[in-house]
Amino acid sequence: MGALLAVGPDYTDVGKQSGEFAAQIPEGRDPEELPIASPRKVQLSLNLRTAEIIGYRIPDGVVRKAASIY
Repeated sequence: MGALLAVGPDYTDVGKQSGEFAAQIPEGRDPEELPIASPRKVQLSLNLRTAEIIGYRIPDGVVRKAASIY
């Protein structure tokens, strides 16, 4: 019953991005003026077991690009 794939934020980069925003506050930027931001980077996670169960072959090039493989 697992998902075949998921695309989610790169949490390491989200932390860096948050730090960049936070660093602007001591420099005098009003926190209320900081924009709402989306993650700059995303990561692909694949579930090869689910792919096998449903009879789907994920191309090797896609598997190589995945950040997480289950």
